[in-house]
Amino acid sequence: MPLAHQTSVFLQTPLPTFLSAIHQNHSSSSSSHVQSTYALHSEPSTTALHSESSTSAFHSESSSHVSSFEKDELNDYENKLQREVEIIDEQGNVIRVVKMRTKEVYLLNAGEKILVHVNNLDQPIKAAGGLCTRFMTHLLQEPNTGLPSARNWRECKIGCGVRLLEALRWRFSLPQSENMDRVLFSIWDRAFRSLKFSLKEKLFKSVTEELNRLNYMGDEVAQERVYTEDELLDGLDLINVPPNFTDSEWNLYKQHLRSSDAKKLSLRGKRARADQVHNHTTSACSYARRRDEFLISCRNT
Repeated sequence: MPLAHQTSVFLQTPLPTFLSAIHQNHSSSSSSHVQSTYALHSEPSTTALHSESSTSAFHSESSSHVSSFEKDELNDYENKLQREVEIIDEQGNVIRVVKMRTKEVYLLNAGEKILVHVNNLDQPIKAAGGLCTRFMTHLLQEPNTGLPSARNWRECKIGCGVRLLEALRWRFSLPQSENMDRVLFSIWDRAFRSLKFSLKEKLFKSVTEELNRLNYMGDEVAQERVYTEDELLDGLDLINVPPNFTDSEWNLYKQHLRSSDAKKLSLRGKRARADQVHNHTTSACSYARRRDEFLISCRNT
């Protein structure tokens, strides 16, 4: 089945018959011209297309003409957006509401985008916000859009910041503003540091397994041994080049991990993690999304 037609198999939710009154005369977002060194900026959008509530116009005091049945239907639709995402066309019209996973974003038809709602701080919310942040992490791991060999987020932002924004806005409809770009870059910053930490953990695990194998040749069962960080860094030469790294990038990355600056940052990070008192118990859902869910549940009671 061609990719352009595979979205028809997604689970779809019928739109309320009067939903067109909410999303009308809006155009979808597209990448603006580069007006700063590393970000895409444009005039802030004041439309309701990406507003915190899909039904804000009908919950206002001026919506007394809307029946209680219509308000209930809109509240149900608002609850559905905690699990499903809105797909819009090039004119900004919602054409369907579906459940979607990260890799299914690539199956969108030409001209279609996922509408991302944001709160008053331009933080992505609802199911579309969660899908957007997961896709942003996915873009960081792609060799065509990310920079796996970057030593830090600043280096990655300089090398591919504009490319990341363009790839994201090609599939997601987001507000066009300087603050929105800052929010997106802050999300990528956290995701980049998390990916680098995970990469280092995987590398050290591979080195540990290889050292155990070399130290216990023959029929003797390899026993777990605790290696120092310097031993693990020296053992990086024993493992294969990780995915998405060229030989030269891998050599530069090993030099970076063995540098005194990287070791200081690693030690600082270990101390910071050890000092953490409060745990994040909202799984992969951000605090902004939890707050949005709480406000909707309060409005429905």
